[in-house]
Amino acid sequence: YMIDTNNEIAKEYISIAIETRKDLLTFLTNLDITINSVEIIKHLINNHRVDDEFIQNYITQSMISIQKIQEQNTQDIKVMFFCRFVLFILNENLTKLDQNVMIELRAFCYDFSKRRIPDAQKLYQDLTKWKKKIAKDLHAILYIIYYFLIKKNYFGKKKFELKIIVKIKN
Repeated sequence: YMIDTNNEIAKEYISIAIETRKDLLTFLTNLDITINSVEIIKHLINNHRVDDEFIQNYITQSMISIQKIQEQNTQDIKVMFFCRFVLFILNENLTKLDQNVMIELRAFCYDFSKRRIPDAQKLYQDLTKWKKKIAKDLHAILYIIYYFLIKKNYFGKKKFELKIIVKIKN
């Protein structure tokens, strides 16, 4: 109730209480998407009060709750808030989303972009660009390794072991 009636006090209270009341994380993860609730989550993220795991859980739960909404106008408004929120945290590099969440997000945005919701279309386009950029970056890194190891025979005739571990977390 405080979140919707006095957002500034709610931000400060939750920022302080989250240190001792871990049950607040569960409560926040399951909050209904509103301008006020999204502002509180943004506040917590900006002030480093929550970790990447919480953010991913919040995003996943938000998508699930939005998809369950029956009334289309209400659903469209919540999609708009949610997509703007996700664009903000991704553009500001405030979190790293794992691959499963990125896949879910792309599918979510694709579904709602078909309904011509501009924020869903924008997020879908940005997620597609980031995916292509990651693939290009990976290709460039692998080519550099190939160039120095094979073409330039960088290590000469010495035996060597090359381990490439690629972990894409975006």
